Amino acid sequence: MKKILVLILALIAVHGAFAQQHRSKDNMTITIYESDYQPGKPLHIIVTRTDSAQLQKDVDRSAVRKAKSKDQLALHEALLQSIIQPYIDQGWQLVTTSVEGSVTSALGNAYDQDHVYRYYLSKQK
Repeated sequence: MKKILVLILALIAVHGAFAQQHRSKDNMTITIYESDYQPGKPLHIIVTRTDSAQLQKDVDRSAVRKAKSKDQLALHEALLQSIIQPYIDQGWQLVTTSVEGSVTSALGNAYDQDHVYRYYLSKQK
């Protein structure tokens, strides 16, 4: 009788594990590369999904560059938000973000600044 009870409990545990796997999440990473070294260059975006499929595209940022200095930060923030907002509207949830930056010295007092923005999103299947 004990063996049958142990077998039933094992089957229930296995069934629970499979049920949890069925409700798993999809994950996505949106990576935005920005280089201040080339001011006219667009933002380069790579979207990577759970299945490793990637979408690459460039987004024009000339409106930010052409704006008055006092407006550039707000326009830059709005541009970044416009990139991830369509995914939020499709039910993706923002899990975390990260920003990496590097500054390298060029000749004289000029500096090159590169930024990498990463947005990690998930969505129930």
